[in-house]
Amino acid sequence: MSYDTYVYIFERIFPDDSWAHVVSEYGLLKNPLENFWISAHGDEPLKVTVEKLDRTHLYSEKFNWKISVHKSGVKSTLGFWGLVALPYYCMMYFDGAVFYDGRGEIWIDSLEELKRYAKPYLLQFTSLSKLSKLGLLNQQEEIMLLK
Repeated sequence: MSYDTYVYIFERIFPDDSWAHVVSEYGLLKNPLENFWISAHGDEPLKVTVEKLDRTHLYSEKFNWKISVHKSGVKSTLGFWGLVALPYYCMMYFDGAVFYDGRGEIWIDSLEELKRYAKPYLLQFTSLSKLSKLGLLNQQEEIMLLK
């Protein structure tokens, strides 16, 4: 089974400086043979792609770019965390970025709202005890999305 989340970006020209911050702070590695990045958090890597939206894309009227975060394979708590944490990093650096859950249900345009969404999202796939053991909960049992 695979899982995907997305960040949609308004800017006409892709903000390379902002992306460089995300890549550096999240620890993404560029695949030298193909046009995607990987994250080694969890038991399997997340695959991250950046796509320029053409006119045929459903959301091209509102957005110009899509960052996709893809997870497949084993049900790793860190992998599921990355599906929310990496978009959080993107939203920190890209003005007006919007998170989309990939299931047609949730669009989020603020960091605070994404932080609130993270816990119920992650509890669909893992437990509070696993999140706590990995150091991903604070004392108030809120999900910590920054490393």
